[in-house]
Amino acid sequence: MNKITFFLLVMMTSFNRTKSFVPVVPPSNRRNNNKKKKPAAEAKETTPEVSLSFSSDPQSLSSFSSINIKICQNKDCCKNFPSKYDGGLIQILQDLVITTTGTMVTVESSGCLSQCNYGPNISVNDDRVFGKIDGVLAAAAVLEVVANVDCSGQLMAAIEDMATANKLNDPIQKTKHLTSVINSLHQQGDATATSTAMAHALILRADAYLDCIPPNTEEALKDALQAISLNEHVSNGRAWRILADAKEIMGDIRGAMEAVSTWSEKNVLSSGKAKKELERLSKKLNI
Repeated sequence: MNKITFFLLVMMTSFNRTKSFVPVVPPSNRRNNNKKKKPAAEAKETTPEVSLSFSSDPQSLSSFSSINIKICQNKDCCKNFPSKYDGGLIQILQDLVITTTGTMVTVESSGCLSQCNYGPNISVNDDRVFGKIDGVLAAAAVLEVVANVDCSGQLMAAIEDMATANKLNDPIQKTKHLTSVINSLHQQGDATATSTAMAHALILRADAYLDCIPPNTEEALKDALQAISLNEHVSNGRAWRILADAKEIMGDIRGAMEAVSTWSEKNVLSSGKAKKELERLSKKLNI
C-alpha cells in the first residue's frame, strides 16, 4: 500500500451505494448524520452537465472497461472545495489523467449525492461514493483506487504550483511561477509535456501575460495557440477566449471575432457573452 492509497483510507469516507452508509465519526457529530438529504434540484443551476473524457495507460487500469466519475455540484460540496484551484475538482481530475490510448475515464458534474457532511463528494460508476475530495492528493487517491492510475508526485506538485500561482496578484510573478511549472512538465517527459495539465498551465500563463502592463500579447498568443493544439476543450475552451483578447489588442478584430465564435462553440454557457462580444467587436470593426 503506497502513501496515496493510505491517505485515501485514512482521510476519506467511501461506501457502496447498495449498502447502508455507516461513517466513522466522533459521537458528538453523529447527530449530523440525520441531516435531511438535499434534492438534486438544489445543485447549482449555473453549472452545466459537463462531460470530459480521458484515456489512461491500459496496463494500469482495473477490470472496468471504463470509469465514470460524477462530481457533486451541490452548494455545500462546492463551498467546501478550496477556491485556489482554477477550474475546481473537474479540472484537477482532468489534469491528473495523462491521455494516451486505453480505457476511458469520464468526468462529469452531478446533482446532490447526499452525505453532505462529508463533501466534496464524487461517485464512481454510480456504485461507490467518496467524500472529502478536497484537493489534489485526495483526487489522485481516488484515481489510484478505482482505476489504478498512478499519478506521479511531480505531476501533483505541478498542479499545486498552478494553484499557488493562481493566488498571486502580480502578473509578472505569476508568469514566472507558471513558467517554472511548464518547464517542470516538459522535463517529466512527452506524456506530461502534451498533457491536459500542460495545456492548463499555458492557459493560465497566457492570461497572466495579458494582465501585464503593457500586455505581452505575443507571448499570450503563443501560449494560447499551444494550449489549443494540445487540448482546445480545457477550461471550457478558455484558450480561445484569451486568443480573442490577444488578437483584439494586436488590432486583428476579424481574428478576434473568429476566436470568440469558436469559444462560444466550446463553452455553451458563454453563448450570451459571446453574442455581446461579437456585437461590440463588429461595431469596432465598422469604425
